[in-house]
Amino acid sequence: QEGAYWIGTDGGGLLSLDPGRMEPTPVPVPGSRVFDLASDAEHERLWASVNTDIYFLAEGKWQLLVDPAYSRMVDAEVGYKARNFHFSADRMTLWAVSFQGFLQIDLAGPSVPFASHYDLITDGPAYVTRTLDAYTTSTGRNWIANVDGLFELEDRRLKSPEAGHAAFSTRVEALAELPDSTLVVGSKGYGVVFWKGDSLTSLTDADGLASNMIENLYVDGGGLLWVGTLNGLSRVLWKWGQTPEIRSYTTVHGLPSNEINRVMTEGRTVWVATTRGLARFAQEPLNELSRPPLIARFVANDRLLDPTQVVRLSHRENNLAVDFHAINCKMNGKVPYRYRMDQGEWTTTLQNSLQFPAVPPGERLLEIQARNEDGVWSESTLLRFVIAPPWWDTWAVHAGGLALALLAGGTLYRRRLRKLRRETRLQQRMLELERSALQAQMNPHFIFNCLNSIQNFILQNEKDAAIRYLGRFANLVRSTLHASVSGRISLSEEVQLLQHYLTLEKLRHKDRFTFEVKTEEGLDTFGLEVPPLLIQPYVENAVLHGIAGKETGGRIEVFFSEKEDYLEVAVTDNGTGFETDREDRGKAGHKFSLGMSITRSRLELLTQNGAMQPVQTRTLFDREGQPCGAQVTIQISKAKP
Repeated sequence: QEGAYWIGTDGGGLLSLDPGRMEPTPVPVPGSRVFDLASDAEHERLWASVNTDIYFLAEGKWQLLVDPAYSRMVDAEVGYKARNFHFSADRMTLWAVSFQGFLQIDLAGPSVPFASHYDLITDGPAYVTRTLDAYTTSTGRNWIANVDGLFELEDRRLKSPEAGHAAFSTRVEALAELPDSTLVVGSKGYGVVFWKGDSLTSLTDADGLASNMIENLYVDGGGLLWVGTLNGLSRVLWKWGQTPEIRSYTTVHGLPSNEINRVMTEGRTVWVATTRGLARFAQEPLNELSRPPLIARFVANDRLLDPTQVVRLSHRENNLAVDFHAINCKMNGKVPYRYRMDQGEWTTTLQNSLQFPAVPPGERLLEIQARNEDGVWSESTLLRFVIAPPWWDTWAVHAGGLALALLAGGTLYRRRLRKLRRETRLQQRMLELERSALQAQMNPHFIFNCLNSIQNFILQNEKDAAIRYLGRFANLVRSTLHASVSGRISLSEEVQLLQHYLTLEKLRHKDRFTFEVKTEEGLDTFGLEVPPLLIQPYVENAVLHGIAGKETGGRIEVFFSEKEDYLEVAVTDNGTGFETDREDRGKAGHKFSLGMSITRSRLELLTQNGAMQPVQTRTLFDREGQPCGAQVTIQISKAKP
C-alpha cells in the first residue's frame, strides 16, 4: 500500500526501500537471514522465509506458521520450513519448498492442507528430499522440482512426467508458466526446457542463453521470460514456431555478480538480486554498434607483414601469426572474437592472437570479428594474402604430368587394342580350323571307300553286311555333322563317334585289325566335354599307317584318362612306328596327315599354355629294339557343361 520495495538479505535481515528517496530502512524481523518473500495483496499479508522458518506479516505483527504435529511431539512451538516460495497460477495457493520437502499453504486460512513429510504416500521412508520449486499451473497440474528431477503430484503420489527429456531426470531448479500455458523447466546442465502438449524443446548456451546452469525463472507482465543463471541473466521472448529472441546481461552491463538469485520487473525497470548485492537497470534498446578488431601484428615465419596490403608469400612462408584487439570498455578486456579462413566455419575464441601453422598454398582470406556486450558481432576485419605453390605443384608441372598420363594411357589403350585384335584373329583362325577339320574328317577318299565297300557287298549279294555297313555309315555321318556345329560335345559322344568310325574301317579292311575304345574307371564321360573332331584324325592315321602291311593281327587302342588340369587321350597301334623314329626310314610308317596338322593347331590354340604339350608322338620298341607300334598322346583342357 505504501509502494515500498521489500528486500530480503542474507545476514542483514529485511529492508524497506522508499521508491522516492531510494534509501533502505531496516524492518524488524525475527531473524537475520531472509531467503525469500511473497506478497499476498488480497489478504494483506507478507510472507517471509526467515532462517528457513515460515512467517507472515499481518496487521503489523510477524506470526509463525506453526507445524502442530511436530510442535506436539517436542512440546514447543515449531514452524514449517521453507527456502523458497511460489504462488500457484490462480494465486490461491502458496507453495513452500525446503531441504525437508514441500508444503501447500491455503492463503485464505492460512492453513497447510498438504505437507510432503506427513501426507505424501511413498513406497519407502517418508519424503524428505530437498525440493527446489513447486508450482500449480493454470490447468490445475501440480509440479514438483527437486534434486532428482521433475515430478507431478497426483493423488498424494509423485509421478514422473510422460514426456521424455534428459533434463527431467536431473536436478531441476525452477518452474514457470508462460501466458500460453507453456510449462518452463529450468535445469542444472540442460538449460531451459519448454513443454506444451506434445511439443517439447529446449534452449541452451548454444542458442545464446547466458548459461545452462539455471538458478531461477521469472515471467513478467508482458510475457517475457527472465532466466537467472550462474553466469548472468537472460531475457527470452519465446513463441512456438518462431526463433526466440534472447538478450543477456552480465557484469559487463553493470551487474554486481553473474550469479543471479532473483529477478523482478516493474515496467521497464529490472531488479536483480545477486550474490554480491542488488542491481537495478532500465531496459534499453540493443546496442547495435560493435567495432571491428584492429590488427596489431601480422607475421609470416617471423617476418613482419603489412596487414593493409595483399601480401604475397613463398610456399615456405606458411607459418602465420596474427595479433589483434577490439576497443570495448564495458567488456573489461574479455571481448569474444570469432574468425574463419576462406569463408569456412566460424571459430569462437577469447584469445586475441591466432597461430596458423602450415597454411596450404593459394589465395587466402582471413576474417576476424568482435562481439559487443549485447552479443552483436562486428563487421569483419580482413586479411588477404597469397601463398605461392612449390614448383612441383605448379600448373606447368601438372600439365606435364597430365600429358605423361595421357601418353601412358594411350600406350596402354593401344596395347589393349592390339591384344583384342590378336584374340579376334585367334578366334577367326579357330573357326577356320573347325571348318578345315570337318572337311578333313569326311574327306572324299574315305567317303568313296565306304560307298565302294557298300557296292561290293551288294554285288556279292551280301545284303545283311551291306545294310549293317550302310547303317553304321549313316550314324557316323550324322554324329560327325552334329559334332561339327557344336562348340563342345560330351566325352561319351566322342567315344561313340570313334566307335562308329573304327567299326566301319574294320568292316572295310575285312577284319584285319581289332580295336578297343576305353575310358579310365570313374571318369565322368557325360559331365566332361571336349572340342569335337579332335581324336578322329589320329585314329584314322593309326588305321592307314599303323596296320599297313598286316593281313591280320592289327590292334588299335584308344584310352581316355583324367589328369588334374586336363584330359589325356592315348591312341596306340601295333604297327611299325613313326618314320622319323626308325633307322629304316624307307619302309612304310606313320606320316602326319592334313587332319592331324589341323588338329595340332587347334589344340595349341585351345591350351594357350606353354607348360602343356598338346600332342606327343613316340614309336614303341620291343625287347630286341625293333619297332612294334606307335603311340600318340593328346592333352585336352578340361571343361564341364
